[in-house]
Amino acid sequence: MMSFTDQRQPAVSPEAGSSPTSVQANASQRTILIVEDEPGVRLLLQLVLQQTGHRLLEAHSGLQAIRMSQQHDGAIHLVVSDVMLPDLNGPKLIEKLREHRPDLRVLFISGYSRSILGNFPLEEGRAAFLNKPFQPTELLTLIGQLTA
Repeated sequence: MMSFTDQRQPAVSPEAGSSPTSVQANASQRTILIVEDEPGVRLLLQLVLQQTGHRLLEAHSGLQAIRMSQQHDGAIHLVVSDVMLPDLNGPKLIEKLREHRPDLRVLFISGYSRSILGNFPLEEGRAAFLNKPFQPTELLTLIGQLTA
């Protein structure tokens, strides 16, 4: 079983009103697209986000995520994406997804440092970065900030 027990700080500091409890209160109205090629990490994200009531779309590659986004009629409130995917990197994926969903928000996750994103802007409230490993509470706090 994979565990995210590292004590690293999230890239965006927690704010009032975005605690895991407040994330849970509004989660049933949110659809999150998970894009992660590692099955264990994808499963962990799925378990944490389903427990908090989020609706999930799951992709194991960038190309699959693009197809899912195109086929999904409803809103996608957030993409949680690994930065290093087998077919597209995370920033390129978001660039492609935003062609049809310009207001799309993203939480990048990676075992690499923030510099792996290159020049991709982490606009406040629109994009954030979280290092793996991470605590579920860190994940939920950033999701709350990005979907508020």
